[in-house]
Amino acid sequence: CGEVPRGGWKATDVPATGSVRSVGESGGPMLRTRAREGQVRAFLNGCPHRAARLVSQPCGKASKFTCRFHAWTYDNTGKNFGVPEEHYFGGDLGDAKNLIACPAEERHGLVFVPATPGSAMDLDAHLGDFGRELEILNLASAEQVHAEDIPVHANWKYGMDTFFESYHLNALHR
Repeated sequence: CGEVPRGGWKATDVPATGSVRSVGESGGPMLRTRAREGQVRAFLNGCPHRAARLVSQPCGKASKFTCRFHAWTYDNTGKNFGVPEEHYFGGDLGDAKNLIACPAEERHGLVFVPATPGSAMDLDAHLGDFGRELEILNLASAEQVHAEDIPVHANWKYGMDTFFESYHLNALHR
């Protein structure tokens, strides 16, 4: 499935039914997948029973996720369809056995996910006029050509401030 994407969640990172990406950059381990009906979904990447990570690879394809500890099994809509010997847990666990979902919405070639389970998202209000700018960029057709982590001992803010402004180019990089 190629290199791990950096700097955002592109819709093309989960192009087909069963595509899966796991990330930890959002404040906690999350996974996103494209379910059978074509919708992108996002979940905390942990079994609700004991919080064991369900997807350990950065990308792949899967129609189901199984916890390695007790074999609780989920489909890519987050619904649990297998709890071995569920009667030992006091009967039917209801929705408490399903994956913990975060809102996910696909727009302008990107996937937007607030990392707070159960939160609401008004993407149009959030993007405002910037939504039109994203539409013009046509990110749905963009392709990542390279990604690489380069560990350095540096102040992250200094690096961000320096490389996100371009007016220094004419003076420093003649």
